Amino acid sequence: MRSLLRVAFSVVLFLPAAQAQGFSYTYLEAGLGTHDVDGGGDSGDVLGLGVSVALGDALFLTASSDTSTFDMGISGDLDVARTGVGLGFHTAIGDGTDLFLKAELINLEFDLGGLSADDDGLSLGGGLRIGFSDSIELNVGYAQVEYDDFGSDSVVDAGARWSLGDSFSLGLAAEFWDEDEEDIIMGSLRWYL
Repeated sequence: MRSLLRVAFSVVLFLPAAQAQGFSYTYLEAGLGTHDVDGGGDSGDVLGLGVSVALGDALFLTASSDTSTFDMGISGDLDVARTGVGLGFHTAIGDGTDLFLKAELINLEFDLGGLSADDDGLSLGGGLRIGFSDSIELNVGYAQVEYDDFGSDSVVDAGARWSLGDSFSLGLAAEFWDEDEEDIIMGSLRWYL
């Protein structure tokens, strides 16, 4: 048993160095998942779409839209949409590890039975992309969002991606929003261009 643990520990120590090439910042992504608000009181389905385009060796443009739908019974469906566009910076900080920083303009919109409200804001954040091998990537991040009228919020996210060759990967990610105790769990397919 101890030998097996030593082998497993040794493999984990050397996995980050196994990533042969840097991370791609040019891709299209689509995902489906669940959106839980206030610790299980309300939950809905979420559809996420995203795009990232590398600009040279260190910058990238990003755009995303996540739309969650909650069944509110007789009131109909509540749709919550977060849309963002931004600019990011990334740099290698070790073998198989990138640090990234992002600034995004955010729009948050609520729609229930024809009544709607929305607000704009700015998100500043960053995180790490860690390649454990040519086929496994882990990521972790944090962002602070300041809205014009809705106040502020923060989000911690973590995820894993499994490569399906050079062009595609599958991912599983979780976001934990502070203000309304929102949890979003999403599976996604990413197409590298």
